[in-house]
Amino acid sequence: MPTDTERAILLEQIAAELRRRPDQRNWITQFRDCEAVPLSKAADIAGADPETIRRWCVAAECSDRPLGYNVGGLWLVDMPELMRQLEERRGQRARQAAEARLDKCRVQQSIKLLACAP
Repeated sequence: MPTDTERAILLEQIAAELRRRPDQRNWITQFRDCEAVPLSKAADIAGADPETIRRWCVAAECSDRPLGYNVGGLWLVDMPELMRQLEERRGQRARQAAEARLDKCRVQQSIKLLACAP
């Protein structure tokens, strides 16, 4: 049977692991905040053909860095990961242009949310 000291060490190891993990947000919050968007909008933001973004999603689906989530046959694309992949595949200039389009998307989303506020 472990001693109290051993239990405390184990709990500290578990707590340290949990602190290293990124905060997990649910997909509804990500969608509301334009951190996860439908594939067609992701393609507009990326300045790419929707089929290209779909292929990227499929290719990364089973990797440790998926690009999106397939929900009922529709892709929700993770914007931070898309920005990373854009820079990797097409360079920093493509990422910066996409980030500017994403900022516009976020402003439009904020306006919609404000219009719905009581």
